[in-house]
Amino acid sequence: MNDLIKNISCDVIQDIIPLYHDKVCSDKSREYVEEHIKTCADCNRILKLLRENAFDSQINNEKQKVLAHHAKKEKTAAMKTGMIIAAILLLPIVITLILTIPGYADWKVNAVLIASMLLTAGLTVVPLISKTKKLSKTIIFSTLALLLVIFFVEMLYYTGGILEFCEIAFSVIFGISVLFFPVIIRQAELPEILKNKKALLTMLWDTLWFYLMIFTFAIAYQDAFKDLLLIGTFGMILVWTIFAAARYLKFNYVFKAGIMIVIIDAWLYIGTIMGWVTVTTNTSPNVVFIPLLIASLVLTGVGIMLERV
Repeated sequence: MNDLIKNISCDVIQDIIPLYHDKVCSDKSREYVEEHIKTCADCNRILKLLRENAFDSQINNEKQKVLAHHAKKEKTAAMKTGMIIAAILLLPIVITLILTIPGYADWKVNAVLIASMLLTAGLTVVPLISKTKKLSKTIIFSTLALLLVIFFVEMLYYTGGILEFCEIAFSVIFGISVLFFPVIIRQAELPEILKNKKALLTMLWDTLWFYLMIFTFAIAYQDAFKDLLLIGTFGMILVWTIFAAARYLKFNYVFKAGIMIVIIDAWLYIGTIMGWVTVTTNTSPNVVFIPLLIASLVLTGVGIMLERV
């Protein structure tokens, strides 16, 4: 037996070691391995490493199970908390509806109250009960609830009508979009063709609501329509030009910074000539234009040199 084991090469034993470790080899093979590793340091080391890796793998699996169990408990607790808060938010609505029947409360109050409770729920309940994309869902639901509050207040308590509601609503959507639409579009599941165009979609979305806001104000203040449209478009040209330079120019960041300063300098210069922008009131505008131009030339020059290095 010993002579037979001595004639077995390490390659053969090392092929059997995984089976030996998993306890699925035959008794004879097990004996061969055990006898061989008594005198072979290399095969003995391989068996030890296999055992250590198996132990680490088992520990990692146990850790993942504990973490998954803990996460599930946290989600369940958050869900219960959200349901409790939702029930608490329903109480004022139910009480007000009950008081409406005998005439102690006005239905207009009910409408505003319900919308206000929906806004509160959007900020508290939605993030607690949502399993994925919590921030996006919170932003969308809360924005819709806020628009509902504005609608009821404007339509039921003021005389501005639908036009005044649109002025406020479009302004609110535009302001919220500028801040939070990048978060929503980042978490959104888009078709493959649009996945690399999220920045462009964000710009288009913000531009849409900007012009809707401008047009509603222009309808209400028709004498200022030309100024609103021209000045608004002039500002939007600056934003789109900077976006295009930052996004699509195939140069380093130093060169792009120089180009952006050139764009801003040109925009300020034209705006000053047209009377749409006031750079300074006490000194010549050249005090601003010339340093910006020099800074842009320096940055673009440095950027070109970096490209050649």
